[in-house]
Formats: sequence, C-alpha cells, structure tokens
Amino acid sequence: MRPRNLECIIQTEWGPLYLASSGEFLTKCQWGRIGEHTNWNYSTEDNSHLNDVLKQTIIELNQYFQGIRDEFTIPLSPKGTAFQIQVWQAIMKIPYGETRTYKEIAEEIGNPQAYRAVGTACGNNPIAIIIPCHRVVGKSSPEAYSGPANCKNSLLAIEESKKFH
Repeated sequence: MRPRNLECIIQTEWGPLYLASSGEFLTKCQWGRIGEHTNWNYSTEDNSHLNDVLKQTIIELNQYFQGIRDEFTIPLSPKGTAFQIQVWQAIMKIPYGETRTYKEIAEEIGNPQAYRAVGTACGNNPIAIIIPCHRVVGKSSPEAYSGPANCKNSLLAIEESKKFH
C-alpha cells in the first residue's frame, strides 16, 4: 500500500496552488511556489495517494471556485507569530462576499495603528483563500494581494456574484 501524501499541487485558472497537511490539519495553501515544494501532482482521475485533509481541501476549493461553497470546514493549523495568528483569526470572521480594510482589521484586534502590520500578516498568510486575505483591501491600493495578478479581484467577484443568503 502506498503511503498517503501530505502535500500536492492543484491547478487553478490563476495558476498552481501548493497544499500541505500535517495529517490532521491543512498547514499550507499557497500560490505558485512549485519549485520550492514538491513533485507530486494532483490528478483528477486518481487522488488515492492523498490524505483525507488534502482530498477534502481539493473538494471544498473546487466548490468555492464554482461558487457553490461559501465557507470551509477543513481543520487548519497555520504557522505564524502570535500577532499574525490574531490577524488571520480576525480575517476569518469577514463574511463571504464582504471586505474590510487593513485599518478595520487593526481596529478589530485592538491595535488601530497596526494597519501596515496587518498588511504584512496578510502577505504572510500560509493558507490563501481559506484564510481569506483577499477580503482585506487597502484604502489606496485595493488590488494588493500576494497571489497571482487579477486573482484577488476574481475571488471577490466569485463571492459578489454568488452571495449566499
């Protein structure tokens, strides 16, 4: 029996997403860093080599991209500083189809002057999409996003057109 892999790469219309799991939790969902990671590729015909967390992540991401899922149920374990984790937890509270500014997130975490640090925490988000940093926008540069060009706007457009009520 082949061991279950804890990492894979899936293709999206914006480019590859690298997924990694600790076995019980999703630890990474990052854009376009294939050369730094793995040679394993997800095949739509056979995902038997993946663990259950990765299989569920792929299902839920595909549903999200199709506009038929508005929240994720995957157990997460992002690695970061206490501040970053606090920011990511606040970001996960932003409702589907809505946005917040970096300043609003800084205020929510009780540190209103830390809006630039919030931006940095967004840029260091290890679990893109599922920790929805694309929902955080800048006052003067709403396009800022650590993912592929046009991806942030596309993700926001999916959410805007498919708001669940």
